[in-house]
Amino acid sequence: CRALSLIEAIIERRFEFEELSNIVSVVSYSLIHSVVEKISLKCQQILLEYLANYTLSDKILDGHIDIMLQYTRYVPTN
Repeated sequence: CRALSLIEAIIERRFEFEELSNIVSVVSYSLIHSVVEKISLKCQQILLEYLANYTLSDKILDGHIDIMLQYTRYVPTN
């Protein structure tokens, strides 16, 4: 969860660097596949902060929105 806190701090401070979109994609994947509610919640917060505060290309934005839609349809298999 420390890594997520670090990513959250980066997003909140609106740092920009080339790999940020890839990092947020990993966060999005974790949002969908984590069975730990605390981690899923932190991933949701990071993703929403990123989408709300960064200027994204249509391609990147569409990709993240697709991931969020997958999350709404995801049924965990235990």
